[in-house]
Amino acid sequence: MINSDNTNISYKQFQILSTIIKKLEEENNDLTNKCNEKANQHQIIVENLKTEIKEIKEKHSENIQHLENQINDINQQYQNKIKLQEQRESQMQNKLQEEIQTLNNNFNDHKLLYNDLQENYNDLTNKYIKEANQHQIIVENLNNDIKKLENQIEDINQQYQNKIKLQEQRESQMQNKLQEEIQTLNNNFNKYKLLHDNLQEKYDELTNKCNEETIQHQMIVENLKSDIKNIEDKYLVNIKQLENKMSDIDQQQQSKIKLQEQQIDQLQQSLELKEIQLQSLEKDLGAINNSLYQKNIFKDELLNYQLDDVGQNYIINLNNDISKLNNNLKKYITDLDQDVIVNIEEIKKLLLLYKCPVKITNQKDNLLLIQAVLQRHIIETIFSYATKYFQSTGQHYHLESNIINQASSLSTLLTDASKYRTGNNEIMRIASTKLRKQIYLILNNCGFSDMYGKNNAKYEHPFITFYKEKLNKTINELRTIKDQEKITVDHLAATIIREVIKIFWFRLKIHESVAQYVWIPFNAKVDEIFMEGENFDDSDNENLYVDLCYFPLIGKDLTSNNHEVYVPAKVFVRKNQ
Repeated sequence: MINSDNTNISYKQFQILSTIIKKLEEENNDLTNKCNEKANQHQIIVENLKTEIKEIKEKHSENIQHLENQINDINQQYQNKIKLQEQRESQMQNKLQEEIQTLNNNFNDHKLLYNDLQENYNDLTNKYIKEANQHQIIVENLNNDIKKLENQIEDINQQYQNKIKLQEQRESQMQNKLQEEIQTLNNNFNKYKLLHDNLQEKYDELTNKCNEETIQHQMIVENLKSDIKNIEDKYLVNIKQLENKMSDIDQQQQSKIKLQEQQIDQLQQSLELKEIQLQSLEKDLGAINNSLYQKNIFKDELLNYQLDDVGQNYIINLNNDISKLNNNLKKYITDLDQDVIVNIEEIKKLLLLYKCPVKITNQKDNLLLIQAVLQRHIIETIFSYATKYFQSTGQHYHLESNIINQASSLSTLLTDASKYRTGNNEIMRIASTKLRKQIYLILNNCGFSDMYGKNNAKYEHPFITFYKEKLNKTINELRTIKDQEKITVDHLAATIIREVIKIFWFRLKIHESVAQYVWIPFNAKVDEIFMEGENFDDSDNENLYVDLCYFPLIGKDLTSNNHEVYVPAKVFVRKNQ
């Protein structure tokens, strides 16, 4: 095929050259004819001139020689031009002959190449047929192997089906066993609940009885005190009367004085007897008070048990509230699917802001890290809003800030009272703790909720109104979502701001000892006691390190050996190779 193409090309070139040669020959002929015509014309002119010269000779004999010379010159010029044209035509013909010879030589060479290629083509065709037959044999062998593999796969599938059935039977047995255990636990729970109810009833009865006895003993003591006072008053009256009588009839009634002295002795004995009775009653009252004290100890222990139970509920409720906050944050950030456009360059800046040097390339491959840094940024942004708010006071919408400032001042005063006044410091400490808990419990209940205006019209807290718009603007610059979904997502901003402030400003201070929170730094080694994350590898957590903390660790005494973790930190981790 290649020789054929080259041959065709050479033939076309030959045709083109032939056409060019013909054109050149035609042009040469035209030029020759023109030259001949011009020569004839010149000849005619010469003849005419000669005739004219002859005529002129007769008239102008002096100019004849000059004109003849001019005519000779003109003839000589035309002769030279004709010779030059003939030389050019000869050169062009020689050149064309050489090119034609070259084309013929090339044509012969290409014809030889074509013959060689034709032979090679035939050889390759035969070789291809042989290889095709071999490939056909290989394909048949592969088909046989595939059939064998399919049979093996079918056998393996059957084995797995049998294993799955066996596993299902085992799971069914385990579920039945679990149901039995759950039933047993429920029965035990009901039993203990019944015992608890009985104990509660007995405790209530004992408390009521104790209160009744206390009231009765108080009445007895009051009656005794009243009797003693009456006796004392009566005794004083009698003494005064006797003194008056003795002063009046000192000399005349000595015998009566003796009698009065006897009466006085009797009265004193009676008074001593009353005092003995009073002491006995006071002892009885002491015993009663001791009994009440023991009962109060029991009540305090029970109250402490209930407070511990409240503490456990506090941690459970705190975890529930934080779980709710995290769910709202996920909805607010969105799942960042293809309908949400993330500003990758701004996300890179955020990572650097929170000291995370991880390089991100695109939205799809770095989805979890982008969601994590957005959550961290939302929480930190709300922290800055709250810090600014609690530094301000005076306006009607600064009520929460005013309460905290006043509570802080009162706590300082109570601390000073325990330092500079005598008394029971434990009472001071307990009072200060209870005061703090009550204040922050109230703030957690109604802080930053809707406000009442004129005619009891409700409206949103100005802090929430202002900063929810600001938060939406900040986050919408980092990720762009559709208009319809955007409206739903933006409505979550107010809820998230309120939840973050309530948890970190109010809830952490309701506990007996104020809880604290800590952001885990970059490159910290993962400790599952303090941390959890969505990209943990359960198979190997030994070499995991923190890239970014997107929810802080919450607990008590976190830097000591007696630490308590209430809520583990949420972290995005990497594995060191």
